[in-house]
Formats: sequence, structure tokens, C-alpha cells
Amino acid sequence: MSHHLIICGAGAAGLTAAIYAAEAGVRVTLLERTDKAGKKILMSGGTRCNVLPVSAGLDDYHTSSSKNLLRRVFKSWSLEACKNWFVDDIGLELACEADSNKWFPKSNSAKEVRDKLLQKALAAG
Repeated sequence: MSHHLIICGAGAAGLTAAIYAAEAGVRVTLLERTDKAGKKILMSGGTRCNVLPVSAGLDDYHTSSSKNLLRRVFKSWSLEACKNWFVDDIGLELACEADSNKWFPKSNSAKEVRDKLLQKALAAG
């Protein structure tokens, strides 16, 4: 039986979900209400797109869910693993900005982040 996943929203989370699902062999349809995928990515970090924090802990995040659930999420996909995914799988060169404690694309271009995520999602199907 073949699965078909419909994802509403082609932002960073939607594109990432589409990539992972398509790479797992799921048929994916990605819906976006605006005329461009990743519109909010283009505005992120003052158009530079702060991709990830350099460091973060459980206390940096707030959830109405259980802290144990948050702990499991952090164990399943650490910041280092996420950074490696952007660099190795998406092909995005990152540079650390010590003042803000964040990773930005080396190009300082949010458009590059959006384009690489979109290209990867399209290539994955």
C-alpha cells in the first residue's frame, strides 16, 4: 500500500517534512497558500536567515507538552545533527556569528536557504 502525505504550508517546517517523507518513499503533495514557498524564510534574520542557534538547552524552549517529550525530541535530533543536515544534505555552508550565538548561511542570504530547501524537496519528489 502506497501512502500519500499532504503537507499544508511550504515554509521551513513544511519543506523539511516533505524532504524527509519523500526520501522515505512517501508520495508527497505540498500545499502553499501564497505565491512563493518559504516566504517567511526570506524575511528571517533580517533577510540573512538565522538558521540555528549555536547552543540551546531544554530551558530555552517552552511547550505545553511534557518536558519528557521535549527531551526525546532533543535526543532524536540534536542541534549538531540538524546543523550537519543543513551542511551535508542540503548543501548549505554555515557561518557562526558569535555575537548573536546563531548559525547563518555563509552567503548571508535567506534566499539561498529557501532555494536549497526547495531544490532538495523537489529533487526528493
